[in-house]
This record gives sequence, C-alpha cells and structure tokens, in this order.
Amino acid sequence: MRIMKHTKLAIMTIIIGISLALIYRITHLYNPALFLYAIGTSTVLGIVLSLSTRYKTVPVDPNYQPKVSIVLAVYNEPLEILKQVIESAQKTNYPKDKKEIVIVDDGSANDSVKELSKLINPDEVKITIFGKNRGNKFARMEGIKVSTGEILVFLDSDTTLEEDSIKNIVAPFKDPKVGSVSGHLKVQNWSRNLLTKFQEVWYFIGFRVFRGAESEIGMVSCCAGAFSAHRRSAITPDVEKEWLYGKFMGLEVTAGVDRAITNLIMKQGYEALYQTNAVAQTVVPDTARKFLKQQVRWTKSWIRETFYLATFAYRRKSKSVFFYLSTLMHFINYGFLFFMIFLCPFIIEEGYLATLYYIISLTLLGFLYALYARKHTHAWTSRVTFQLIFSVISVPIFIYSVLTLRDKKWGTR
Repeated sequence: MRIMKHTKLAIMTIIIGISLALIYRITHLYNPALFLYAIGTSTVLGIVLSLSTRYKTVPVDPNYQPKVSIVLAVYNEPLEILKQVIESAQKTNYPKDKKEIVIVDDGSANDSVKELSKLINPDEVKITIFGKNRGNKFARMEGIKVSTGEILVFLDSDTTLEEDSIKNIVAPFKDPKVGSVSGHLKVQNWSRNLLTKFQEVWYFIGFRVFRGAESEIGMVSCCAGAFSAHRRSAITPDVEKEWLYGKFMGLEVTAGVDRAITNLIMKQGYEALYQTNAVAQTVVPDTARKFLKQQVRWTKSWIRETFYLATFAYRRKSKSVFFYLSTLMHFINYGFLFFMIFLCPFIIEEGYLATLYYIISLTLLGFLYALYARKHTHAWTSRVTFQLIFSVISVPIFIYSVLTLRDKKWGTR
C-alpha cells in the first residue's frame, strides 16, 4: 500500500512538472487562457488520481445472496459466441437456485437463439424472441419484465464472465443506498492487432482510474452495459417510461442506454459504484471503421447524458463539485486540443513550438498511464502512442457528433 501511494505521488509530481513546463511556454506566449487551462487540467488530474488511490472494492458478505437475473439482449450473434457467454454465466460461483439467465432475441436475422434453445435446459435459461428488431433498450426491458431477480445483471452478447464476477458485483447492493454497480471489463481480443492492444490499456485506465475515482463519490456516470448490475426496485414505472420513451434536449435515448439507465437511477438518490474485482471479458472493435462508429455513438451519448446529469448532480452537494469541474474541463479540452493541434502552428508566431511542447506533454501523460497499467495489461507500452493518436482524432469525432446529434442512426441497432 505504501509503495502504491508513493507511486501515485510520483505520478502527480510528474504531472505538476509537465504543467509547469507548459506554463513556462504559455506565459512566454503571453496567453492567460492557456495558463488557466494548464492549471485546470493539472487540478482535475490530481483529483482523479487522488480519488482512484483511495478506491477500495466492497467485500463479499457470504450472508448476503439476493436472487440475480442475468439479462442478455441478443442481435445476430453467432451461435458459438452465445454458447460461450451462456456457459460462462452458468459457471459463475453463485448459488444456482438464486441465479437465472434471461435471453431476449431482438429480432435477429439468424437462427442462433432458436438453435441455442435446443441445447440448453429451459429451467435454467429463459428465452424471449422479438418478431422484429426493436432496439437494445426494449430488449433489455423485456428481459427485466420476464425475470424475477432482485438484482439485474446486464451482459452484452459477446461478453463472458469470470468465475467470481457475479458474487463480486452483487456485494455493494447490501447497502440500500446503492442502485447501480459497474463491473470491470477486460479486452478479450487484445492480441488481434495494434488497435485492440491500444484498447486493452485504454479500458484498464478508463475503469480502474476514472470509474474508481467516480465510485469514491458514488457517482459512476456510466455503468457499462457490457457488464453492470442494477437494483430492480430502482427501475420504477417512471424510470421505465423515461428510459424507453423520454427525451432530453429533444433527443431520445437511441444509444448509450447504459449511461441513460445509470443516470435515471442516480436521479432517484441512489449511488452508482464500481467493483474492480467483478471482471468480465469483452470483445472490442478490431477495425478503424468499427472503432470510429463506436466512438461517435459513445460521444453522442456522453453529450446528452452529461447535460442530463448536470440538471440534478448538484443534489449531491460537495460531491458534485468533481463532476462539474471534470465536465467543464472535458469540454474545454476539446477546444484546447483543436487550437493547439490544428490552429496554433499556423496563426501564432513560433506556434509550432507550442504545439510541439503540447504533443510532448500528451505523450508523457500517455507514458504515465502506461506505467499505471504495466502490471495489469499485456500491451501497456501502447498507451504512450494511443494517448496522442486518440487526442487528435477525438476532436473531429466530437465535432461530427455535435453536428449529427439529432440523427437517430447512431451506428447501433
């Protein structure tokens, strides 16, 4: 523990050093806005690292074993993958009489679920098949309605569970204040190519660092739909109606249904936590086209749901400060990235030097994240390169997402 604290302190010290280097260059350019940006980003990163260092998992209480319903929405998934997912759910270390599996086929064009029904025990797995495609949120809601568990576990159709994942993700619900819990996702196909290697380390940092920080204030903004759990009693008729048909800023939930249900549950006063030892293996995009479509979908969802969360997050009083501060810096960061990378070299004298320094700082930040992940991931060194690449492409992704925000075709079912 002492070593970990010293490691975090070293990371924070290096970040401060990078910020001071940026400040020196910024003041040389006589730009107070860039000076304030450096201070802001350093502060937010410091808070994130501090909170993530304090994060601890909720221990399992063997006397707390509520009934669990594992809800799986399926769409055109190959039979072999479905069999692997179901088998992993069946093999989880949780009492069989307190665990049920529910599959909802969202109007698939293939016959995988029909074939699967011939291979499984109907007493262990419930199957519902839609006549036509209705969408992920409707499939999941149907799964909720036909299930009976006190705790609802959402699982993607290409995500496999590890042995202790269910009992670990259920543990935090012993506290009646907890309404949602996000599991920890590992990248199953990490070795496929460079893009999947990038994502392996990216996922680790996104969950262990950022969700870990959010969990410390009980406000995990997105309990990942690939593997998360929710308290049934928190999904009231009003929540159901808002989730399925509600609009915010004229936008309905057509993607990012996981972030939306998390927000709706938190709005009722429940906490949303992260459980790092509740582990599942998921498949990530392995082509640039798939990855970009995913990021556009996630960015649109982030925009909509962040503004929605902002309308009630203040109820958490001092705990909401981190959310509002990090959200503000997130938006500012897009503008700063655009300026430093795409404008600064061309409109400011010697601007190319400022851009070069900024690129170096991004690379160093990627190196810090890589060090954080080195004992937990296979391709941890790839995080150095990915920090710079994703920073550059995130700007056009954000701009495109804003311009097409009202387009219902978000690259998902």
